[in-house]
Amino acid sequence: VAPFLEIVGPKSFANFKHIVFVYAPMLHTIEEAAFQNCYALFEIRSKSLQKLSRQAFGSCVSLSKIDFQNVIAMEKGCFYNCDSLPSIINNKLDVIDGFDFKQCVNIQRIESRALSIKNIDRYTHISLMVNLPRCTEYKCETKHYYSVTSRSSHFMRKDCTGLQVKTQELKDLPKFLNAYRLRDYKYQKQFVQQRIPVKSSFYAVHGFVSDNIVTIPNDAFKGQKSFLFLVCKNLIEVGASAFQGCHALRRFKSPKLEVIGNQAFYGCVSLVEIDLDNVWKVGSACFHYCQSAVTHKYRKQIDTQGAYCSNGALINVINKGQQPILHQEVLIDGFRERLNFLAKLNQNKLLLRLLRKIGEVDFQKLESGLHFDSLQ
Repeated sequence: VAPFLEIVGPKSFANFKHIVFVYAPMLHTIEEAAFQNCYALFEIRSKSLQKLSRQAFGSCVSLSKIDFQNVIAMEKGCFYNCDSLPSIINNKLDVIDGFDFKQCVNIQRIESRALSIKNIDRYTHISLMVNLPRCTEYKCETKHYYSVTSRSSHFMRKDCTGLQVKTQELKDLPKFLNAYRLRDYKYQKQFVQQRIPVKSSFYAVHGFVSDNIVTIPNDAFKGQKSFLFLVCKNLIEVGASAFQGCHALRRFKSPKLEVIGNQAFYGCVSLVEIDLDNVWKVGSACFHYCQSAVTHKYRKQIDTQGAYCSNGALINVINKGQQPILHQEVLIDGFRERLNFLAKLNQNKLLLRLLRKIGEVDFQKLESGLHFDSLQ
């Protein structure tokens, strides 16, 4: 947290593998490789960004939230290998160069007033939404399911027939959802799946929800780049490679989970929350390259040999009877735990003010340790 920081110098935080969040509202310049290899970095909160130098966020594989719509200068590879970055939104640049976003496999949305969009990587997500009102040049290495707004240029709406598998024109794009909880998709249910297998369409799959499924078969969601969360109350077993390469997967809620197959979460670089309380068996390489995992806690005594490798942010794996390292907050999509605590604290303050007015409290007892909840 740096309220007055304006410039981050070259390699200032390179290889800081435990940085999760940056708040710097006045930050406008990020120099070469400033955050390179910050594997667990999830969010940069600043609306003042203007210049991003070469490899500024190189291999920040978990970076999902950053506002660069006012950036006026990007150097080559500034977002190289940012596996979880979901969108390119910018209103200042005349040219969006895909080399700045090389190997950003989760790009699903491009919104810009640029005249030219070029060198879009062939690994970009198969479902692509675009809002490009001024675009007269567009070069992409692969075909997509395109959703194009009616405000996009005639070139994008009519002349790019060779760029799509299928296309649909919308009055406006759906409000972009990069959320990790089912309730956030109340009016956008097309982004959440309830059946296997998943089919390609205009809408990227963001979540999977089921109360009935007990086993997820081998390779079921392998390579689903846009997959963010899963909620399965009765899930017991995850098959081999079931979520391999789901780079953006961050939240896995399955309280009855018992068995995790070989390479089940291999390469899930953003995964930070997973229920392991009832797990008694983990397969080989099941958590390899889970770069954002901070702490994994098992209630049962199990053999984890071979399960972990190249876990940049991992602090400890806790088996039955071992003590965890305290104060390791996991950031999913906001500081919900802290916000809930602050809300409760504010309620207690309000209650105290009311009690002061009516004179019904012995405040010396309160100061000596009486819990606020007992006043209700």
